[in-house]
Amino acid sequence: MNTLPCILTIAGSDSGGGAGIQADIKTIAMNGGYAMSVITALTAQNSMGITGIHAPDPEFVAWQLRAVLDDFPLAAAKTGMLFSGPIIAAVCDRLAAKTFPLVVDPVSVSQTGHQLLKDDAIAMLVERLVPLADVFTPNRPEAEVLTGLKIDTPADVRTATARLQAMGAKAVLLKGGHFDGDRMIDWLALPGAEPIALEQPRIDTVHTHGTGCTLSSAIATWLGRGYGVREAVVAAQKYLNLALRAGFGPGRGAGPANHSVVLLRLQERERIREDMGAAVRRLEHFDGMRRLLPEGVMHLVAALPWASGGEDVASLSGGVSCDAHGRPLVAGCPEFGASGDGAGTVLAASAVRAELRFAAVLPLTEAVTAALGRSGLGVAWFDRADAPEAERGNAESLAAWGVRQVLSSSPAPQGIGAVCDFGGNGSVGAVRILGAEADEVLDRLEAVADALD
Repeated sequence: MNTLPCILTIAGSDSGGGAGIQADIKTIAMNGGYAMSVITALTAQNSMGITGIHAPDPEFVAWQLRAVLDDFPLAAAKTGMLFSGPIIAAVCDRLAAKTFPLVVDPVSVSQTGHQLLKDDAIAMLVERLVPLADVFTPNRPEAEVLTGLKIDTPADVRTATARLQAMGAKAVLLKGGHFDGDRMIDWLALPGAEPIALEQPRIDTVHTHGTGCTLSSAIATWLGRGYGVREAVVAAQKYLNLALRAGFGPGRGAGPANHSVVLLRLQERERIREDMGAAVRRLEHFDGMRRLLPEGVMHLVAALPWASGGEDVASLSGGVSCDAHGRPLVAGCPEFGASGDGAGTVLAASAVRAELRFAAVLPLTEAVTAALGRSGLGVAWFDRADAPEAERGNAESLAAWGVRQVLSSSPAPQGIGAVCDFGGNGSVGAVRILGAEADEVLDRLEAVADALD
C-alpha cells in the first residue's frame, strides 16, 4: 500500500486529548486513514470538565476547509463539534458540492455536561447540515432533541430514525450507549429499510470520554477505505469496543477509550510468539514431561490483552506430547485462532484477572492429582455437573464457565495457580496451569512434576 485514504475531521479541539480533533486523528490513523483537520473551536478542558471555549471566525474555518479541499483528494469526512450557526453555515457552504461520504456527529453536550452547541445552531444544523449527511450518528438525547420524541422502544427507534431521514440524512445510526441493558445496541437505519439492531457487549467502564467522536471518525475512515455503510459501522463498532475494553484514566476524571489499542496488540502478538517460541525450546529439554504426560496432549496457550474470542488466543498448533522414549515432542508453531479448553481457560482467566493470559492444559491423572496437593501450588476445583446444560457440550465454553466460576467466587483468586476438574460422563479431567507469563506457567509445571512420586 503506497497511499492512505485522506480522511477529514471538522471538529473542535480537546486539550485533554481524549475527544474532538485529537481523538479523531488517532482513530483515523489506527483504522488505516491519513488524517487532516479543520478546527472549529478550541476548548480548555481536562478529564474533570471544560473551563472555556474559544471559536475562530467562521471565515477562518472556511479558509481551513478550502485549503484542504483545494489540494487533497478526500475519501471521506466527518463533522463533530461545530459550536455555532455561522460556523455550520460556513462549513455547509464549502461541503455543498462534496463528492465523498460525510459522517455527521451532532455533538451538542460534553460528557461532563458542558454545552458544545449554541442554541441558535440547532436550526442551522437541521436545515443545512443534516441533508448533507451520508451517515448521521446521534445518541439518544440528541435524537430526542432533534425529533421532539421520547425514544424508549424499538417502535420509537423506527419513528425517530424515519423522522431524521425525512430531514435529509441518508442513513441514521442511533447510538445505544444511553439505553439500558447488558448488551449495547446501535440502531442503523439505511435508506428504504427498517432499522437494523447492531448488537455488541456493553463494556463496564467509566472511561468513555470521546466515544462518539471515536465512532464517527472510525466510520468515516472505513467508508473512505471503500466499505459500505453497514460494513463500515460494524468495523467501527469493533474498534471502539476494543478501545473501550482497554480504556484508561490519565487524569483524575473519566478517561478516554484507548485509541492506540490496535498498535499495542500488534506489538503484543509478536511478544507472544517470541515467548511461546522460548517456551518450546524450554519444553524440549523438560525431563519431567514424561511423568506429567504419560499419554495424551498438553496445550500451551496465550491470550492477547483485552481478548474477547479465539482469534485473540494463540496456541501451539500440534500441542505437546511425549515420544516412545518419553521425550517431549512439540508439534507445530504458535498460531492465533485457538479453540477448545485452552482458549476457554485463558479467555475466562484474563477476564477475571487481566494478568492471567498464559495457560497449559493437560489431562488429569491420579499421579498428577496427588502431585498437585504436594506442589505448594494453589489449586481450585470445579464440578462439570454443576455447569449449565448449554455449557456442557462444548470444551471451550465448559472450561470458560469453570475457570470463571472458580476465580470470581474465590476470596483470594490471586493465590490460585491451577484450576482442575475430574471430568465425567466418560471424559477425562483436566489440569489448567495459569500464569502471567509463559515462564511462570512452565515453572509451575516443573513444580508439579517435581512433586510426582
